[in-house]
Amino acid sequence: MFDEVYHARTAYEMLHRLPIYENTHPPLGKYLMSLGIRIFGMTPFGWRIVCALMGTLMVPVCYAFMRSISGNTWIAAFTSALMVFDFMHFTLSRIGTIDVIVAFFILLTFYLMYLVLEKLKKGLSFRVCVLMVLNGVPAGAAMASKWTGVYACAGIAVMFFSFLYREYGTTAVRVQKKLSGRNSFYELGQLFLICVTAYLIIPAVIYTASYLPWNEDGHLLRTMWDNQVRMFTYHENTIFDHPYSSEWYDWIWMRRPLLDAYTGLGTGKISVVSTFGNPVIWWGGIPALFYPVISGYPVKKAFSGRWLEWLGSWVLS
Repeated sequence: MFDEVYHARTAYEMLHRLPIYENTHPPLGKYLMSLGIRIFGMTPFGWRIVCALMGTLMVPVCYAFMRSISGNTWIAAFTSALMVFDFMHFTLSRIGTIDVIVAFFILLTFYLMYLVLEKLKKGLSFRVCVLMVLNGVPAGAAMASKWTGVYACAGIAVMFFSFLYREYGTTAVRVQKKLSGRNSFYELGQLFLICVTAYLIIPAVIYTASYLPWNEDGHLLRTMWDNQVRMFTYHENTIFDHPYSSEWYDWIWMRRPLLDAYTGLGTGKISVVSTFGNPVIWWGGIPALFYPVISGYPVKKAFSGRWLEWLGSWVLS
């Protein structure tokens, strides 16, 4: 189906050390898909099982994320149920493309970043350092699967530096935290070192190491860099009309879904697999996205009402 012709084929080639056909995305996602092919063979189940696993794991990660934000079990369960019934998530979790793999790593990265910021409010500690190191692993894996992960991690960086300014950036805040100029400088220095390790070195090592299955001449860094140039050139210059394409704003209204497979079955019947969102979730998510930004209302307080707990229990029952 659709990009399976590229990604599943490349996963097979990586597994058997054959010349790589598709090199327009970083290799980690296809390498993970190759693990399913190694176990179950070059069959639809083999090249799709890892994607199915990643899509399934997104549900408990979503639950844990929302449970941490809201402090409410029902709200967390309701949020996870929404993910289960999202059509796009359902489809991409069952075909052999890298999109759900990068989505899993992005979601895990955001969740761990949330935990880092919550713990960091109480000051830098060994636990915070461990969380930051763990946070760097899925961040690197997301970027090493698809460049979409780079954009997501850029957003996380904005969140992180905004948090640092709010917590350490003004004299009034430092006085409130009882941090003298020297103590504040010392803590920020430690934080800088762990940030460099967690969010620069670890992702860079993961990204570079993902090219090991492609490294045939022993020059890993050159192999990696040459492919960055090749990817950038390809995406910069590839402009053409595609019969399956739709404009970005069509995805909001879901006027034209992306077609993954179209098969004529004879006797006037067809089989179609398409990718589009659940209108209840997508359209309801637009005001939900802007509500905390516009209102400035604390998220935890917004989820503390008894009416939301009642709504969650009613829906799930």
